[in-house]
Amino acid sequence: REEKEYSTVAVNYSVTEKKYNHIMQILTENDVAVRQMSVQKNGSIRFEYLLPGKYKIRVIDDSNNNGKWDGGNYRKKIQPENVFYYPEIVNARANWNVDLSWILK
Repeated sequence: REEKEYSTVAVNYSVTEKKYNHIMQILTENDVAVRQMSVQKNGSIRFEYLLPGKYKIRVIDDSNNNGKWDGGNYRKKIQPENVFYYPEIVNARANWNVDLSWILK
């Protein structure tokens, strides 16, 4: 495919808490992860060469820094890792750049 047939989604994010072990994912409407990146500090993440379509964005609070979501353990009294969703569906169109701002609280 040609480059103009793809879309780019850029997320400018800011974290209000001091820990930055997060994983940002871009998902299809059916919650299938397309790509993911680690978030180590406030800044911007770009998801490039996305097929046109509607996407969701979520952030996983990766408290144990293992690169994936953990569901917790009832017997060990470990809570599941928190998951946050961007409040809107992102419409990525061909040859478009979508710029979003998100403050994680």
